[in-house]
Amino acid sequence: MFSSLPDLPWEDLGEIGSHLASSATLVPGYPLPTEAAFSPIDLLQEKVAGRKRLVILPDRNVVSRMARIAQDGISYPPCQFTRLATMIMAFAQALDIEVEPSIAFHELAHRNGNEEAQEELTWFRAADEYQVQAWIDMAMGRIDRLPLSSPSAKEELNLAKPLKRWRCNYLAALKISSLSLTNMSAAERVERLLEWMEEDFIFAGPAAVYAVKYFSPNGVQRRMIKHLRSPSRDRALAGIRNAAWDMTYISDFVDRINKTGHNTQNILVTSDRALADVAELIVQYASVTDQEENLEDGLATWWPEREARIISAQLVRLAHIATTRPPPEYPGESTAPLTDWISEAEERMWKWAP
Repeated sequence: MFSSLPDLPWEDLGEIGSHLASSATLVPGYPLPTEAAFSPIDLLQEKVAGRKRLVILPDRNVVSRMARIAQDGISYPPCQFTRLATMIMAFAQALDIEVEPSIAFHELAHRNGNEEAQEELTWFRAADEYQVQAWIDMAMGRIDRLPLSSPSAKEELNLAKPLKRWRCNYLAALKISSLSLTNMSAAERVERLLEWMEEDFIFAGPAAVYAVKYFSPNGVQRRMIKHLRSPSRDRALAGIRNAAWDMTYISDFVDRINKTGHNTQNILVTSDRALADVAELIVQYASVTDQEENLEDGLATWWPEREARIISAQLVRLAHIATTRPPPEYPGESTAPLTDWISEAEERMWKWAP
């Protein structure tokens, strides 16, 4: 492929790529052999051949660390996610991979306000300025800050404007939370959620799979929707909103895969293992012909065999229905009934008491 390799520190990049491949926090948009997923030479060959556009989609925790590194450098020893952010940026700059953080700054603006999100965006732009050797040296532990780093000009953006996709996921997260507070069995909660999506809402695939993991006997409930049973209902609703953002990262990831096909390799980067698990299952499920059997195998790590078989059949059936009927108008609207449904669901959360 190459008459000679570009002048890059390939030994360092190979070590960084091996670490990324084993980190379990990166989800390629279509399955690749683990050993090849982040081989720098293999990826560069794909780009040179014109077969792939590579896009990294980091979550807010990773993006915020990139911005903080540009602003303040890093302290040694760095935490695992600071090291991840450093390696991601080094790898991206070396191989000319785009880093697209749009959802992350909408989440930050939603949580902390537009001003803070715009400020952090200026430092992310500084991090994204090409200084490949410096990023590689930081990733390898040789230096603790970028030699050149100043914030970019602030952009006049309304990052706090609610995203339609997030509002739909928020309503789904409220419904999931409401079911979680009942005395139903885990399997019955999943059944009731899917009935609601089919009859009253839409089939929100990422939210449904998120719920299937959350409700599962082998799930990690407290980490997926935090503080749900807290006496402070403010904390409970904050945890629900956070789960809705997790679902939004996944739904944005899936939407990009569907729109760009195999000409683009979208790579989700998240510091949240549960979010990565859900995204990975959706990618694997969508990439094979025998979807129901493949999905059942994936769910078997979360559910007993019988329940995994039933749930996979339900999900496949609803996904088929979703592709054969026109979507209702309300998920894309800022008016009732979506707004009313959100208000009613929030009110139920406020009134719940331990």
